This record gives sequence, C-alpha cells and structure tokens, in this order.
Amino acid sequence: MTTLSLITAAFRAQSSFQDRIIVVTDAFQKMDHFYWYFTYNFLLEILLTLLFTLRNDIDLIHRSLQAWLMYRFDALSACSTFLLTLLALYTGVSPGLTAFVLVAASGCKFTALSLTNDTLY
Repeated sequence: MTTLSLITAAFRAQSSFQDRIIVVTDAFQKMDHFYWYFTYNFLLEILLTLLFTLRNDIDLIHRSLQAWLMYRFDALSACSTFLLTLLALYTGVSPGLTAFVLVAASGCKFTALSLTNDTLY
C-alpha cells in the first residue's frame, strides 16, 4: 500500500470513526447524567431527612427542658408560698399583711411565668 492509498483510506474512515465517537460519547453522557442525577437526589433526600430529624429532636429537647424548668419553678413557688404562710402564722403578722404578701408573691409568679414563656418560644 502506498502512502496515498493509506491517506485516502483514513479520510474515508473518518466519518464512520467520528460517528462512532459521537455514539460512545452520547452513551457515556447519558449514563453519567443518570448516575449523578440519582446520586444527587439520593444525597439530598438523606440530608433533608437528617435535618428534619434533628429539628424534631431539638423541639423535643426544648419542650423537655421547658417542662423541667416549669416544674422546678412551680415547686420553688409552692415551697416559698408555704414557707411564707408558716412564717406569717408563726410570727403573728396581721391577716391583711399576710394576704398582701401572698398575693404579691402570686403576682410575681405569674409575671415570671409570662416572661419565661415569651423568651423560651
């Protein structure tokens, strides 16, 4: 074979070679896009699931902490009211002054409760 015949054969094969390269590249691109599309969506779904789970856990922790703090606050308020009542009975303070102190303590409790509810939410 001469050089001219080799060059002619190469130019004849060029279009079929190019067509084959395009077919192979298209097939690769289809598979590559398919792979990355489903991988991305799968990873995105996992990430969103984790975020929603974490958010629910944080809400649960928040509610539990708030319930525990409210229990402690109520227990402290009940103990202090009971001790104030015993102290008033023991020292012989007038009933009007005792009532004033107990109502004032109860009012502070409700004020503190509304402040804690506003700041915790």
